[in-house]
Amino acid sequence: MKKLNIIKDYSYKITNLIQILTILNFNVEIDPSLTSAGRIYYSTKTIKINESDPKYALMTIIHELGHYIGLRLLGIVYYLFFSKKLREKTAEIIGGIILIPFQIDLNVPKISIKEWVKFHK
Repeated sequence: MKKLNIIKDYSYKITNLIQILTILNFNVEIDPSLTSAGRIYYSTKTIKINESDPKYALMTIIHELGHYIGLRLLGIVYYLFFSKKLREKTAEIIGGIILIPFQIDLNVPKISIKEWVKFHK
């Protein structure tokens, strides 16, 4: 698994986000074996994504970060009393707030995972 350090396309938005996450001791990795767009591993502060479109990759990273922040804000209550659906909604809301400064452009063209991977080699 190769770590995503800096992505050179769609770039400054993902690059800025990953630089911020690196400062906060998060790792972001591409994992094509994931059965979902993304997953966060709380104990290692690792966000794995399986999303080829840069715009959605950015949103996936932020969504997973929303899960982390939800857990940090609400503690064990987040998992004991929130249903999976409510945890997903909470992550979407938190992620939406985090996305505001990134001003997502919905007209970014889709690219393949192979094309995206070459951006960080």
